[in-house]
Amino acid sequence: MIGIYAIKNTLNNKYYIGESINIEERWENHKLQMGKNHHRNKKLKKDLLKYGINSFEFIIIRDLDYLKTIQSSEVIENILLIIESLYMNKYDSINNGYNKSNSLMAKLRRHPETAQELMNLYQKIYQNNDEYSYKI
Repeated sequence: MIGIYAIKNTLNNKYYIGESINIEERWENHKLQMGKNHHRNKKLKKDLLKYGINSFEFIIIRDLDYLKTIQSSEVIENILLIIESLYMNKYDSINNGYNKSNSLMAKLRRHPETAQELMNLYQKIYQNNDEYSYKI
């Protein structure tokens, strides 16, 4: 399944927001890392050790499987980054959660030539906001 997911700490309501073209595989990867108390994300790892793995739940926030109809993997990636960014803002997952940074902003810094295209897509998604859905 393509989409946006969250790892939620049920004790302090902090979130990690992510995107994937294969949510099930990504979740298995997170569980494997968390089960070994060895997650790349230092904030998440700290709370994992403090609260235990049973204090975390995996939530599929947005099923975006309809994006499979798009031929361009770059367009799919951009849409995922934009919608992920909107949910990071909604759940305040950078300032008060487990996300270290905004992947969309990082991409804009690495590839400034794509800024206009991404901002146009961002506006289209945000303005057609049906809880951050995007129909192509």
